[in-house]
Amino acid sequence: MSIRCFEIIDPQNSEASGSSLPNKVKEECIALATIAEEAERYDEMAHFMKEAMMFGSELTEDERNLFCSVLKNTVKVRISSWKAVNDMYAKEKGGKHEKVIQSYLSKIQNEVINICYDTVSLIDNYLFPNSSSIENKVFYCKSKGDCFRWIAEVLDEKRITEIAHFIGDSYQMGKQLSIDLSSTNPIRLSLCLAIGLFYYDILKDEPRAFDFLRETFDNAIAMLDNVSETEYRGATMVLSLIRDYL
Repeated sequence: MSIRCFEIIDPQNSEASGSSLPNKVKEECIALATIAEEAERYDEMAHFMKEAMMFGSELTEDERNLFCSVLKNTVKVRISSWKAVNDMYAKEKGGKHEKVIQSYLSKIQNEVINICYDTVSLIDNYLFPNSSSIENKVFYCKSKGDCFRWIAEVLDEKRITEIAHFIGDSYQMGKQLSIDLSSTNPIRLSLCLAIGLFYYDILKDEPRAFDFLRETFDNAIAMLDNVSETEYRGATMVLSLIRDYL
């Protein structure tokens, strides 16, 4: 298999878009992203997915799952690292290694911020504008809000308040679009869970978070008997997570 996704191809070039080459390159990038995931080479996986997403075509369900895996294994892993180092920094304040730990903490923080803003840029410039799928649009809004929420996890309290409206705006747009999806749709439920976490973790409004997640849970449970087996499986997975927060 040729690693053609390393070649420089302009996805916006009309002549290239009219040929079969972009689709073939995207397929190869997706294949390489899958291989990189299996090999646990997640930064390379992120590179391949970025190349694929820059063509702006709709993501399939499998490609959405790869997208989520990239964020989990590049962003969330770094956030865990940042929290561990931040604990060390708190214990070392005033000690001889304070500046060294602070520098390392800033390095991890910048990695999280850069990856998240890079992802937001891909969504804004390539994925969302070229999508005609309501499901995908809701997914992109959720992913964008998630990125801002993850940035907030590595910021101090003052800066968290500055970024909170970006999180809220992204989730609110997704919420408005999700009205056309069923209350049991897994993507809609995942968005609702993210909104609940936003209320709880960022806005520190526990009653609002609880009421929102309870309403989401009850509305979905009431409709579960009327959905397909595939949607049922996806919905129950997210509902189990929502139930844990209730």
